[in-house]
Amino acid sequence: MMNIDNELLDLQSEGEHALLTIKCDLTVSNAARLTESLLQIVDQFDFLKVDTLGVGETDVAGIQLLLSLRQQMVNKNKVLEFTLASPLLAETVQLLGLRSTLNFPAAAATDKS
Repeated sequence: MMNIDNELLDLQSEGEHALLTIKCDLTVSNAARLTESLLQIVDQFDFLKVDTLGVGETDVAGIQLLLSLRQQMVNKNKVLEFTLASPLLAETVQLLGLRSTLNFPAAAATDKS
């Protein structure tokens, strides 16, 4: 049985497919809690879509977490797809030159009407 931190993450699944929504900052203060949950998710699902639209602040620990998640999925021949990206996270990934490495989307468009 998985013990996912629902304060930080939302997980919807069907069979071997899952949609993971990250609802917190990707920072060192959340890294340990996120890592524990992500390890369980990687073991459970073969296809994982990740929505980072709710991510605000990001630091090096958060970027490392995303890179680790990608590497774990690749090592286990599983599929990882980032779907929606927060503007700040997308900009950070782009500035670090990691957009192609993570196959990260551009920032989600925001409605300014």
